[in-house]
Amino acid sequence: MSRAEQVISFTVLLAVSLFVLYSRGGEWQGDWNWTLSYAMGTTVLTGPVAAAIAAWLAASRHGLRVMTDPAPRGWLVGARWAGEAWLAGMAALVATTVVASVYTLIVPHGGPIDMLNFAEAPVLLAAYAAMGAAAGILLPHPVTAVLMAPLTFLAAMVGAEYITFDFLRATIMSTGSVAGLRWSGLTVLEAVTGLAAVTCVLIALTFGVSAHRLAMVALASVGIALLGASAAVSHTHGTEQWEPSGEFATECAGTAPVVCVMPSNVGALAALAPEVDRLAAYLRRAGATVPQRFEQSLLGVKDPSIGGFDLNEGGLTRVDPELAAAILSTPSDCPAYRSFNSPPPDIAFTARDLIKAWILRQAGEHVDLDDGHERTWQRSSPAAQRAWVVRTYAQLAACDLRHLRPPWKRGKA
Repeated sequence: MSRAEQVISFTVLLAVSLFVLYSRGGEWQGDWNWTLSYAMGTTVLTGPVAAAIAAWLAASRHGLRVMTDPAPRGWLVGARWAGEAWLAGMAALVATTVVASVYTLIVPHGGPIDMLNFAEAPVLLAAYAAMGAAAGILLPHPVTAVLMAPLTFLAAMVGAEYITFDFLRATIMSTGSVAGLRWSGLTVLEAVTGLAAVTCVLIALTFGVSAHRLAMVALASVGIALLGASAAVSHTHGTEQWEPSGEFATECAGTAPVVCVMPSNVGALAALAPEVDRLAAYLRRAGATVPQRFEQSLLGVKDPSIGGFDLNEGGLTRVDPELAAAILSTPSDCPAYRSFNSPPPDIAFTARDLIKAWILRQAGEHVDLDDGHERTWQRSSPAAQRAWVVRTYAQLAACDLRHLRPPWKRGKA
């Protein structure tokens, strides 16, 4: 690669990488594992671009094969073109990781750093680069380079739905907070061995069948062996991608109630605690007993007097009354909410939504209720609403979910 080609390749890859990084805003800021996962996940687009670069190098230099193939080490030329594209991709990935890390450092931040975040991206880029080099050698035409990026992207995003091994999709990117979780080691091992297998087979295709058949067969055999290892790992661990990281809600703020989050989500705490405190006052004025503590939890809070909430569905960088009201509407993290065998009745979710809406209305927020019954209840007397909220809130706190009743249904609650 000439100096100009290096600069152009790096610039294009970095621009694409930063586009992916900020395509959803900076919601990952402050959460170390999410930050690194998102940075590594930029390979979802930089991988196909690296494939296109490798294909261009191979196709534009195809005439050199007449001289290089007969040479003792001529079989390395195709691998070198893949390697140059891979190095450009890695340089862009490192630069993106530095940028993302700086953005996390300038805000309140915390949480563990899972080194498994770094395992897959380099091998994923290598697989894309090998694919591009092989395509450029087998089909030495500029159109091959032009088509490589969209075709490999489609192969990863669409083709993965129809094949057993999802190698080319960037499984390392998380679109939500991973507080309390980490990637399963077996999941990463399956992906890395599968990608290494694909890379070996594709690089073998760049060797030249007639001149270097032994080297080609040897490397292809290694690839097939790695593919078998990946299949064995996949069969061993099944589809479980995540495991608990041992992170708990140790960062707390507020007094009435105390709100605790995991260190990964500490950036939300400064705004979240006072908002929960402000809205809790409306429940107290109505006569409801608000828990003294709300904890972020993945696996359920053991103490029934503690309210539980899960921030992993988003909202981490958008602390607003709706999020605070949603937290208050769950005065107890009942085991039924996380049970597959004995799930809660639908009325439990309806009750929490109605209480959330009631809290927001008391705070002067506009609330849209789609259901006709809900709109009718919203127009009922304030006294009737308060009575139902207080009674239902106590039932939710006691996890007495089977005896919940909607406010428009007659009968003893």
